[in-house]
Amino acid sequence: QRSSLEAQLSARSEEAKRLAGEIAAKKSEAEEAAKALSACKKDIAELLLLSGVFWDLAKIHDQSSKKDATKLRYYLDRFVVFSKGMPFHHVSSELIRKYLVNGTPRHRKDFKDAHIRLGGGKCFIATALEDYCEPDTLTLLRRYRDERLLKSVSGRGFVRGYYKVGPIVARAILRLPEWMQIKMARILVRLSRSL
Repeated sequence: QRSSLEAQLSARSEEAKRLAGEIAAKKSEAEEAAKALSACKKDIAELLLLSGVFWDLAKIHDQSSKKDATKLRYYLDRFVVFSKGMPFHHVSSELIRKYLVNGTPRHRKDFKDAHIRLGGGKCFIATALEDYCEPDTLTLLRRYRDERLLKSVSGRGFVRGYYKVGPIVARAILRLPEWMQIKMARILVRLSRSL
């Protein structure tokens, strides 16, 4: 019996050593991850600064008398690239939305396109048509999404599909002639009222 206990004790001692080695390895991995996270936080500050610089350049170029929209699109594209997926992503989207609502952008379609690419509140099509919609259309559509669609399995599937396809459709809408956008907006307003 004594040798059996000694064998069990030896096995448990070996298991404890193995577990201690695993714990030490995990601790080392956690320390490396903490260092990487600290470096990312520094990078995020730099990305925020770059994003802000491109935002300012886009607004300045938009208000200048130059007619070259290529540079404006480049600045807006860089703004989106440095903002998308970052912790300040929603702030960037809100900057564009407020500029569209309160500012007087000369290149409205380019700013709308950037807003849609950033996610623009996820109501991509309504955002693309908001110049021609009633003010409460977005609110009604979002309420329908939140109170009806997201409460069923098929509704959630529809919303997921819309989030994938919506930006593509919205960008296509922005390229349509104004009279078509107005007709689509009227349909969207009627739809939002009937939901």
